[in-house]
Amino acid sequence: MRVLGVHAAVAVALLSVAVTTTTVRTDCLGDPGTIVLRQTLLGSGATRVVVLGHGVHDGRWVGAFSPRASSTDDDVDIDVTAVDHEFRTSLVVDDVTADTNATLVQGFKRACAVGRTLRPRSTTLASASIALVARHRAPGELITRGVVVGCEDGSHWSYATSVTYRDSGAGAGSNGLVCRDGQVTIPRTVGHADVDQTVPDALSLVVRDGHGDVRRIRYRASTPAG
Repeated sequence: MRVLGVHAAVAVALLSVAVTTTTVRTDCLGDPGTIVLRQTLLGSGATRVVVLGHGVHDGRWVGAFSPRASSTDDDVDIDVTAVDHEFRTSLVVDDVTADTNATLVQGFKRACAVGRTLRPRSTTLASASIALVARHRAPGELITRGVVVGCEDGSHWSYATSVTYRDSGAGAGSNGLVCRDGQVTIPRTVGHADVDQTVPDALSLVVRDGHGDVRRIRYRASTPAG
């Protein structure tokens, strides 16, 4: 499992996943805003990539979209200006793999990073401070685990995970987790839903400590009709 840095890199093969649009949303680091990475497969085979910032600090943000996390050679530069605490940029990118991420920074204090890896029976979500892995061993069965980094040693945390299928959902949660060595390990949980899907339509992980620090990462997918 990994969390994203400015130059995150993990080797991955191109995989065929029957998803038209995926959206991942997570909190920024050092800024109260959120970043959204939305990817839509086009009929041409290219991918429309939309990167959104909500509630972020105004001014210039620079970074890149990585269509393959195993290499920076194909990164697409992003240079946007947030106005009224919002930014948006749209790209059309060829040869996008199943492992992508977007990172934007503003100076040395603020960073927004989000990424996702899609495999036939596994979904991984990651940001600069939180990650969630969901593995689908059988239709309707989902095993999740996660991690939070950059926490204060000894701080106490609670968590909640949720998974949504077409007509049902499942969730888990607990409190009493303790930050050790700068990280919180989200325990392995197994959820079940009475459906035939091996990949859920939505996933989320929300963690919070006793002093108001909240970390969130959420994923939603839409599949072709018929």
